[in-house]
Amino acid sequence: IKEGLDADIVLFKNEDNAHVHGNHGTCDYSVYENLPTAGKVISTMLRGKFVLRDGKFSKQTGKLIQGSEFL
Repeated sequence: IKEGLDADIVLFKNEDNAHVHGNHGTCDYSVYENLPTAGKVISTMLRGKFVLRDGKFSKQTGKLIQGSEFL
């Protein structure tokens, strides 16, 4: 981590017998439901700002990256 650089950080908690639960999208199901994992994401920072903190999403929106025209 250094001043002036992006601060994209994920805080992950190792847990035995963890499984994927909950769906944060607009679909009413997830193909990952009950999938075994090594733990869970606690918080995520994007460009130095929390986008997920203690399991709750912030109200921040994304940033448009303009691409070239479709050929």
